Amino acid sequence: MKNIFIKILGLNNYHRLLKCIYFIIYITGIVKYNSKYEYHYFIRHLIDKGDIIINFGAKSGFYSFLLTKWTGNTGKVITVEDHTTNPSALFEDMDRINYIKCDKEGLEYSILSDMREIIEKFNPIVQVNVFPDNRKEILELFDELGYTPYKLYNYQLIPQVENNDSLSGDYFFINN
Repeated sequence: MKNIFIKILGLNNYHRLLKCIYFIIYITGIVKYNSKYEYHYFIRHLIDKGDIIINFGAKSGFYSFLLTKWTGNTGKVITVEDHTTNPSALFEDMDRINYIKCDKEGLEYSILSDMREIIEKFNPIVQVNVFPDNRKEILELFDELGYTPYKLYNYQLIPQVENNDSLSGDYFFINN
């Protein structure tokens, strides 16, 4: 079925159609209690008007669209889709960073360890998609930075204790 729509609409228009459908479903709240979309609704409570946000791994742009809406005209969402070996160089002249979302399919530790000085400087909330093979390194990095790891469960952040990874989904790291 997907291939038929792509042939009829073309790939770009197909993706636009999916975005439109997603946003209609999101705005109407149809998927609000579906755990797959729990993060999309929850992070709204972590974002303020005027926030500066970095989104590593924007992919289809669902999060970026929502983040831009929530930060308003006085905020900024910077999306980084390409992998760079030195992402911190992109942000060294920033005045502030309030939130970082990182979902780069296994490259999260490489990116965030390079961003260490920037994270130390601004203490943003950091949302990370953690893979099993880099979980230990990411947890150690944020422990060294003075952050507490949390996971989302029933629209609440639950502190994660060492060796307890029973909850699925992204980690949220919040500075102590």
